[in-house]
Amino acid sequence: MSPDPDPRRTQAKKTPPSKPVISKTGGVTTTTITHTHAPAPAPAQPHPHAVPPAPSVEAPKDAPVAVARRTLLDALLKAIGQPGSLLQHPHGQSFTLRLDLGDGAAHTHRTFMVSLPKGGSVPHTADLSIELEDGRSVYVDILDSNARLQDMKAHAFDAGLLKRQARKPTAILVFVRLPHPLHSQDLVEALAHDYDYVFGIDEANVVLENKFAACLSEVLKRLGVA
Repeated sequence: MSPDPDPRRTQAKKTPPSKPVISKTGGVTTTTITHTHAPAPAPAQPHPHAVPPAPSVEAPKDAPVAVARRTLLDALLKAIGQPGSLLQHPHGQSFTLRLDLGDGAAHTHRTFMVSLPKGGSVPHTADLSIELEDGRSVYVDILDSNARLQDMKAHAFDAGLLKRQARKPTAILVFVRLPHPLHSQDLVEALAHDYDYVFGIDEANVVLENKFAACLSEVLKRLGVA
């Protein structure tokens, strides 16, 4: 399933000219002008970013998405990070890549702008982003199976648009399966077809680095450092 398209403007039909109606009653001539109104246009379907986003509230530290982000960050730090380079920021963490891999860094809560087809741009905040100075980059979105369907569509919409930009980052989606999900992984994978890779993991395993092995391997391969 592809993301919702941009809404098309529906043009109303031209209003036909008013026609006078002349009638005679008891020798009195009466002229009545009747105005004909065009039917109201059908409402256009909004694209994903037209729907107000959920309130921007940082997930609790023990929320599955937050735990998955920390676990994957730790695994990346061990695999490609410069020892001792991990820094804590007001809005996340970052570390420098090993010198032998090239100039680059990894960040959590990385926000970048996505250009829209008809002009303008919207922000997209990735859970993780790994960027090298030579242009190689991978970003990771993490959503759980109870995320709003509209948020999932918006993320997939962004992934598709980013492929059209000059610097095309690899887009990876990590999907955390909760015990009582609102959405199945099959549905999420159908929505997320513009991602380069979709990785599913059970909530019980988000604290285990070895359970992210396949995801970590994909990130390193896409960066060309595997």
